[in-house]
Formats: sequence, C-alpha cells, structure tokens
Amino acid sequence: MDEENPEVIHEFLHRIFPLDECEGATSSSDLLGIAGLPSHLDELLTAKIKDRQKALCDVEVGRLGPEKACFDLKVSVGVFGVDAEKLQFISRSNFATGVANTCVFKGKWMYEVILGSSGIMQLGWGNAGCTYETVKGVGDMIDSYGFDGRRKCKWNSGRWPYGEEWIAGDVIQCMLDLDEGTVTFGRNGKSLGVAFDNVKTGPSYAYFPAVSLSPGDIVQANFGIVPFQYPFEGYRPVQEPPNDSLVRAKTLLESLEKILPYFMQVDDQPNKCPVSRQHLLLICDSILQRLGPLLAEDQYISDTLLAEYFDKHTDLCHPHEAQPMIQALFDVFWALLEEHELKKILLNLTGVFGRGYRLSSPSSTLKQQIKYLKLNLIVLQHERTRKLLLNLNIFETRFPHIFRTRMPDDDILDEMISEEDLNLDELTRGPVLESELYKANVDKVMALLQQADSLRIAIIEIFMTEDDTTYGQSTMSLFIEKIQQFVTTSIQTLGVRSMNAVLSGFFFSLLPVVKKRWEKAAKENPEYVAYEDAYIPLQLFVTDGCLKLQRIGGVTSHLDKVHKEELRKVGIIKETKTEDSASKSSAPSMTLSQMLSSAAAAHPGGLTLEQISNIAAAIETEQPETPPSIIQSVNSSSPDDSQSAAIDSNLKCEEPMRKDLMQLVDAMVMLYSISTHKVMQDPFAMQLLIKEYETNITSTKEKLTKCSEELTEVRSVLERTNAVFLKRLSEHLRKLIWIDAGSLQKPECINWLNGVLLRTFEKGMCYDKLFAYLPEFYVTSVCQADDFVFRCQEQKVLPANEDGLRRFLTLMCTLIGDKRIINQMIREQIFESLAFYLKKSKYIPVIESLPEDVRAKFLSGVLDLHESQMWGYSSSLLVKFWKKSGFAFRYDKSPGLKEDVSKKLDEDKDKNEGSSVVFQQQLGEILRQNDKLALQFLHSVLNKLNTVFSEFIGMLQQFVHALKESGKVSIDVREISLCSTCYTHTVGLLRVLELVCHTAPEILTDWSKPLAESMLCRVLQSVIQILARITIKGSVNVFDEICKLDYPGFSDIDHFPIMAAIAGIIVQLIVTGTDLSKERATTVLLQDQGFNLSSLEFMLSGEGPPGGIFQRKKQADADFSFKKYPDDVTVEEIQQLEEVIMYLRAKQLQMQRQPSLKEEDLCTICYASQVTKRFYPCKHVSCGKCITQHLLNSLQCFFCKEKIIRIESIHPDGGDQSDAIGVESLLAELEKGNAKDD
Repeated sequence: MDEENPEVIHEFLHRIFPLDECEGATSSSDLLGIAGLPSHLDELLTAKIKDRQKALCDVEVGRLGPEKACFDLKVSVGVFGVDAEKLQFISRSNFATGVANTCVFKGKWMYEVILGSSGIMQLGWGNAGCTYETVKGVGDMIDSYGFDGRRKCKWNSGRWPYGEEWIAGDVIQCMLDLDEGTVTFGRNGKSLGVAFDNVKTGPSYAYFPAVSLSPGDIVQANFGIVPFQYPFEGYRPVQEPPNDSLVRAKTLLESLEKILPYFMQVDDQPNKCPVSRQHLLLICDSILQRLGPLLAEDQYISDTLLAEYFDKHTDLCHPHEAQPMIQALFDVFWALLEEHELKKILLNLTGVFGRGYRLSSPSSTLKQQIKYLKLNLIVLQHERTRKLLLNLNIFETRFPHIFRTRMPDDDILDEMISEEDLNLDELTRGPVLESELYKANVDKVMALLQQADSLRIAIIEIFMTEDDTTYGQSTMSLFIEKIQQFVTTSIQTLGVRSMNAVLSGFFFSLLPVVKKRWEKAAKENPEYVAYEDAYIPLQLFVTDGCLKLQRIGGVTSHLDKVHKEELRKVGIIKETKTEDSASKSSAPSMTLSQMLSSAAAAHPGGLTLEQISNIAAAIETEQPETPPSIIQSVNSSSPDDSQSAAIDSNLKCEEPMRKDLMQLVDAMVMLYSISTHKVMQDPFAMQLLIKEYETNITSTKEKLTKCSEELTEVRSVLERTNAVFLKRLSEHLRKLIWIDAGSLQKPECINWLNGVLLRTFEKGMCYDKLFAYLPEFYVTSVCQADDFVFRCQEQKVLPANEDGLRRFLTLMCTLIGDKRIINQMIREQIFESLAFYLKKSKYIPVIESLPEDVRAKFLSGVLDLHESQMWGYSSSLLVKFWKKSGFAFRYDKSPGLKEDVSKKLDEDKDKNEGSSVVFQQQLGEILRQNDKLALQFLHSVLNKLNTVFSEFIGMLQQFVHALKESGKVSIDVREISLCSTCYTHTVGLLRVLELVCHTAPEILTDWSKPLAESMLCRVLQSVIQILARITIKGSVNVFDEICKLDYPGFSDIDHFPIMAAIAGIIVQLIVTGTDLSKERATTVLLQDQGFNLSSLEFMLSGEGPPGGIFQRKKQADADFSFKKYPDDVTVEEIQQLEEVIMYLRAKQLQMQRQPSLKEEDLCTICYASQVTKRFYPCKHVSCGKCITQHLLNSLQCFFCKEKIIRIESIHPDGGDQSDAIGVESLLAELEKGNAKDD
C-alpha cells in the first residue's frame, strides 16, 4: 500500500465515484485527490439527478396541491382532533370527515389508512364538489366512494356488500384509477377487488382522499410521507416522494457501501488496502456531510434506503451473530455524523422496523414479524447505538409493540389450524379442552410462536448487558432506569386493550431473563436467596429504589417527615440535593472539536475510526460530579433508640439479591398489576364460551337421536342448529388454541410472582411503621395474582396449594384492619379478595383455623370498615357468620316470596352456606373488650339503619302515591332497584344487631359501660319505629300495599325477613339475657312512647295497631303470622315469641298500676323519664337517656349552651356523686371526636 501515490488515490476514488457512468457528465483529465473530492461528488450527484429527470420527463403529473399532503382543517367537517403532522385524525362528533389538501385528476393513485379503532368508518375518495355533513360522509354522495369494514359494505349514494371485516391495527389501501375509472380497496396488502367501476373522470372531476369517522374512532393516514406498508404496483402515492433527494441519498449511500469493506480490510490485511485509514475517514466525511442531513430530515429517504441497506447486508438466518457491514455503518455514523443527525437517523431506523412489525398482518408463518424482530436485534448489538436509543426513550415511542404478537384473522387461523387438524367429530366426543387432539394443536401453534418469543428474550438479554461500560454506564443500569420510567408512564394506558397486550408481552419476555440472572447470581453468591424464594425487601421501598408511586401510607415525602425518627433509628437519613453540588455539576468541559484537535496533534499519523468514536463517546458520557447520595448511613444512635434499632436493624442489611434484579422484579409487579392480569383473563372467558357451545352441541345431538326420521322439518332445523354451533365452536377453538399456545407456561410464572408478593408482605409487615412505605400496587397485585392462581387451581392447571391459600388468607385478614393503609379503596380491594373465599362455604373452616390473633385482626377490620363506603360488604359478611343461628334464619329464600322469585333466588344460593360459631364467639369477645370500637360500630350500624329504612319507606310512599294518582304502575327500573337494595340493607343491618345482642349483650345492658344505656335506647327505638311502620293498619301502611303488588322488582319485598330479624333482637334481649339485662331492656322498651304491644302480636296474628280506615281486599292473604311457616319457624321460636309478648303485657300492666311521677321530677326534655343526672358547671338536670344521647352530638348544655365538664348522678336522698361510668374520660373521648368532626 502506497499512501502517498496520487494515482492510486485517483483510481480508488473513480472506482467509488464513477462519474463516467452518468450520461452527459464530463470527466477531468486531472488526477482526482482528496481535496478535489467534494466538487467531484457534487458533480456526480448533479449528473444523477439529470439522468432521473430525463427518464421521467414523459410522466404526467395528474396531481394538485402542496408538496406535503395532510388533512386540510379548513374543509374538514365536524368536531375532530389531529396531531402535529395533521396525519392522525380522531372524530369527536357524529361522523366527522377529514379531507386531504391534495387532489388527483389523472393517473393511478393510492394512500394507506392505519386503523386505530374498528368502529363504523367510511374511507375513500370524494370529488371537489362534495359537501360533507355530520350525517353525510364519504360515499354518501354521488361523487364520493367509500368502504366500511365494520359493516362490510361499500358506499356510493347507497350501500352494497363488499370486502372483509376490519379490526384495529389493520392497514387499509384506498386506490383510485382515473385512467380506467375504478376504485379498489385493500386490507393488509390483500386486494378486496374493484369496488366501483363508474368513477366519473374529465376536466371538472378531481378527487380528494377523505375519511369519515364515528365518535371516538381514530386513524393514521399515510399519503406518502413514508413508504407504503403494502404498495400496489402501478399506483403512486398522493404525496410525491422526494425523488431528487432520494437519488442523491441513494448515490451517497451506495458510495459509502463500497468504502465500508475497506475499513475491515485495513485492519485485517493492511498491505492489501489501496488507501490508508485516514484517507478512508476523509472520504466518508465528504459523503456523510451530504448524506447525514438527507437521512435525518427526510423520513421517506431514511425509511427507504436504510431498510434496503439492512435487507441487503443482514444475515437473518444468524441474527445473534455480528453483522460486519451493519457494525461498520454504525461506527462511521458515530465517528462522523453530528449528534442531532445521528439521533434522528436512529429514531427513523427503529421507527421503520417498529412500524413494520406493528403493521405486518400476521401470517401462518409469522414471517414478517420474525424478520423485524431479527432486524431490531441486529441494531441493538451495537453498544453505543443501543445506549443512545435507550436514552431517547424508545420504550415509550418505538419498541413496546414488538412484544405483542397480534392474533391473526380468521382466514389465517383457518390456514394455521385446518379442519383436518381440528377434527370436530372426534374432538366433541368428550370434553373438548381435555382432549389430546386439542393439546396437539396447541403444541403446533406454540412451536410457531416460540421463535418470535426467543427473539424477544434475546432483545431483553442485550438490554441487560452488564459489562459494556466502555462508553459510560452499562446497558443494564440504563435499561432499568428507562423501564421504571416506562412502567410508570404506562399507567396512563389503563383500559387500552391493545396496550395491555403489549405490556403483558413485555412482562413475559422479561421474566425468563430475570430468572436466569437471579439463578446465576444466587449460585455465585451463597448469601443471596434462591429464585424460588425470591422477595423484595422493605429496604428497597424505604430508600426509593423502587418505582416512585403511591405507598400504602401515603406519598413518600409525607412518610419521610412522619417517620423521620423511625428512619434514623435504622440508620437512614433522607436529604435533598444541595445547591453546591448542583453548581459543581455545571462546570465547563472541552467540546468535541477541541478534543479532536488536541488528539490529532498527539497523533501525526492520523486518528483511527475507533479513536474518533472513543473521543466522541467521552464527550457524550461526561458526567458531572456525583451529588451526595440521598441515603446516608448513620453510625451513631441515642441510647433510647437501642430497642427499636435492635428490632429493625435487619432493614438496612437485608439483601436477598442484587439491587438491579430486585428493581426489575418490582417493575414486573407493576406490569402485572396494570396489564398482565387483565390479559390473562381472556382464556377463562373463552373457555366458558366453548363449554357453552359444547353443551349446546351435545344437547342438539341428543335431540336428533330421539327425533323420529319422519319429522323431517324438525330434524332439518336441528341439523342446521348443530351446524351453526359447530361453526362457532371451531372459530372460538382456533382463537383459544392461539391464546393457550402463547400462555401455556404463563401460569407457572404468575404462581412464582404470587409467591414473591406473599413473601414480600410477610417480611415487610415485621417492620411496624415503616411498612407504610410498601407501594399500593403491591396490594392490588397480590390480590390479582391470587385470583388467577385460584382459577388455575380450580381448573387443575396448577396443583392445589393449601399452604399458599392459608398464607394469602392470613395476609388478607391481617391487612383488612391495618391502620398503616390509609387509602380506603385499597382496603376495599382487600375485603373483596377475602370475601371471595368467604362466599364459598368450603373455605370457611380454613379461615376459622387461622391463628386467633389473625382472626381478631380480621374481625376488627370488618367492624372498622362499617364506617366506610364498604359498610354494605361488612354487614353482609357478618350476616353470613350469623346465618342459621338467628331467629328463623335458616331459609335460603324468604318463605313469603312468590314461587317464581323463590326459585330464582334458590338457584343463586350456595346450598352449603352456613354460619360460623367461631367467628360469632370471637366477635363477642372483641366487642366486650373494646368499648370504643363497640360504640363506634353500633353508632355506625344504627345511623345506617335509620338512613336506609327512611329512604326505603320514602320511596314506597312515592310509589303508592303515584299509583293512586294515575291508577297505573309506571316506575323507573333504577328506582325499583334502589328501593329493593334499601330493603335488603335494612334486613341485613337488623340481623347484625341481632348478632350483637346475642354475642355481646353486655355492651347494651351493662350500664357501667360508656353510653350502654343510650345505645340500648337507640337500638330499641329503631326497632320500634321500623316495626310500627310495617305493622300499622290502614292506608298509611305503604309496606303492606307494596307487598300485595304483583310487580317485577317488588316481588322480593316481604314481611318475613324483616319481622324475623326484629323478633330475633327482642328475643335475644328479653328471653336469653340475664335477669338484669332483661329488666333493663324491658324498661327501655315499655318507656318508649312509640312502642305498641300489638306490633309484636302482629307477628303471630297478623293484626297490627290501628292506623286508618283501609280495608284489606283479602284478609287471609294480607295477614302475616310466623305460625303460617312451620317449616321455617320452629315451635321453640314461636314459644319464645309468645313468652316475650306475655311477659311484656304483664310488665305493661304492672307499670300502669304504679303511681305517676310528679311533674317537677320529670325530665323537661322528654317528659317521659325521671330526672337522674345533673351536669356542671351550669347545674341543669335531665334524665340519663337524654343527656347521653345529647352527648353523642354536642358537649354543650341543652339549655344554656355552656360547655359540660362533668356529669353527676342525682340520688333519692338529694345528694350528688360522681357517676360510676367514667364520665370524665368519656367526655374527653367525645370531645376528641367532635373536634375531628369540626
């Protein structure tokens, strides 16, 4: 090699840039050197453009409009939205129409539409004279032509069947041939045939691309800004390609392509290379000065030429191996391109590969998807390129969609799984989903999908490269940062089904790589836990190493302030970044040109390509001085901290695995929560549908067998019905085979994740207050994962795991009342997950067998939930525990309901449903031991009972009034539903009171307890009021009126449930209680002015207290009595009720004989009870019931409004003494509660 020989260089340059091949170009006789290369190159490019223009001089234009085609906002109709490029169009009104700014009048033209939704849309062409409206779109006028894939029809002032049904993600081709006067449409590159052959042409006809969309539908138009995904021969894009620029760029890239092999030759065989490395760099620099801007600024050029280059120089059979020409191209780009150009080019490159994957229609071999996965894999093998792409947030813009394999259309699935493969005759002889034939088809499709899955895993493996630190931080550390950002921003896509599939695909591609790395790390370091025992330590959440999302105790900034002392005890102090460190990070550094000049001076022989790349990387990766860590260890602690520090000392040293792998698992938990769980429900829904078809086919075959041959018409109908069922079954079977093939191993993955979550909770709950740092989405995820695992175990996809079930139930029982969880919605979710098991009687013994302290936490949480919006669930759960233990509470349906309603309710019930004596007893212990909780719970139950019953009666009054006014029943279904719900809640709350009276009567009848007397008064007052409203005689008894109505929605409203619950409360207090409690309950009941003994007698005779002149139509039907239901009410219960009535009648007579109180001894508030209390300092008096009731709402005196500081009892001897019920402490508690309410 003679680097100084000008002739050698001249010959080399002419071989790379052959000007003599261009027609009309003149070649100089002077020797061509590096200095003259720029002018020679410009002359070559000019000659190439002239050649192209001469070749196209005879091509007619046939187009009018701006150079860039897009939607014209001025002529588009309706309310719509567009993106910055005006190529994406979304309708926000009825049939908004988007019209392009370019028309065509001669020749063959096309454009593509990418469907973002699958609604009713009409896509096509419209003449300039078309006047679009919100009720008239493309194809609704004589000179417009449209295609609607949702309704599978074509439109031209009318509609006719045409084409195929489209789905979101399809690419629709709209083609117009003005030479032949035809309009043709295509779907994903497949021509749907000529739709119209009557297109008018001539001087006054020019056609604009136009789309008409229903509200919410969205499309992305490609008029030619990028190459078509599915070009059709002979058709030109509406937007003309940048032909001159394309010729320039193609010529330059071809020249660069010729030079790149010499870089490899100069390294391997330097003596055979005709020029030096320095000369090669200078030549490439001249090329890239012209090529760089073209590739960066024009996406059409970039997409076209780079795609062609990769197709030519990639070995797709070995995508995991190095691709020399690709690596060389990237090396030259990095060495010589400007940074802004390089970023745009790489984004364009990944954009074309990502778009190619996303828009490729799935085939029976997935050929196109696999091709684009391989191309992405090859791009990412270049270290600096993949790091730059990560920094450019490709996970938010380019890469996500490659992790989803879209389900093919029905025709592709038919090709993939033929009728012979499916063999429905054999398949339907037994359970379809359990047959070997079904499993064989799943295996066949799974083998097809595995190649794409392995490529995705290989892409993740590249992103998790740890040892590539030549150009700054490793790819893995950068990948984790970007993944955390990506997952956090993906929360905004909740509910977007297509994005859920993308995120789920990423989850299952990431998991095997994490598993492999975890197992490797655990093998290398014995201190790390095994993959099967993986968990996330609380330390990761406390030190903000996880996703920065809401925690169960609130936002982290709040937790840092509240738990500052606890953090200090375990050696953690959180600090903010200081101004000094920020100023240090802004110190000036050398520019790229300065460093290149300095390096060139030190290397007289010239810089190599690698040296230039390294210098550029040094500038790019130059980092400011690292700021102080936000987490600093504290070596000293005060003596008072020793006990707490001993408890939580493991927090700062707990390290089950490397932090980066734990961060990835943390991100996977979020991915599962927001997307994967939703996607994994699809197979269950599809399986239910297939089983339904299977049942219908079996039933139809049985009918055919029994049907006589003579009944030809009947047999014909049955055969047609069977054929329809078989067709539907085959369609859904193919879809389920595709789903199962892609998710066969996934239950094991989610089962592992479920174990990770359980261990994370079990270990994290040991850290007292710092457990509040656990992210909220972990609670959601553990509930979702258990739900999925449970379904899989029910279907025997996963083996039963009793230990795992007990651990989950223990966790839920513990969390339901955990005060560290402040978000009520999270607590409600916990309750719903637990209620799922409590509704199934076979799991009740499992929950009863949990440790006593766990059950106590669960019941306390249930009682606490009664003060939230979940009070209905709390009541229903307590009622379930009381089922078959309450008064006449053994029915699965109300005995008084009509036969049809009873049958329906009976079908919905769990036949094995029963009560839980264990929980009844423990509930009583909790209420007796915790006065404050008992008072709060009773207060909540009574308030809600009064509210729902008042609402119930109010609605009944409106219904009856409307009936009498109009003479007919016309009631809103929603109002009926609300009314029925109020009735159900009323009965449930009464049963809860019955349960309390049975398990803990002391909280009402032991008047040494705070507010026990008042609560007893309130309970009986509520019972008396409800009893009076439903038993009173006359037209005022709207409850009775509604019970007699034969009207849908009211049929489940009946006397029996509500009367039985009330009877149970009174029996519990008067019959089964102690003598003292019996006496006190009787006194309170009889002293209440609203009590009428005939209301109780109604339960046995149907005769209630008088209340009007209403005459019953059918006395026998209207009367209610428990004696009418011997199968539902026992003889003992009837006797108890009779005993109550006889006892109360006797006590009532006894009280009537007693001398009446003097007026001055009566309470001046209620005028019903004797004065027994004096409150200070004002010394006013009242009865005990009135003052305790008043204290629930206010601490001010009835009369003078002065604040009450103490209450004393008035004794018969005239002296006062401090009340024995702890009034002062009670007042303090009430004052705190009132302050909180204020």
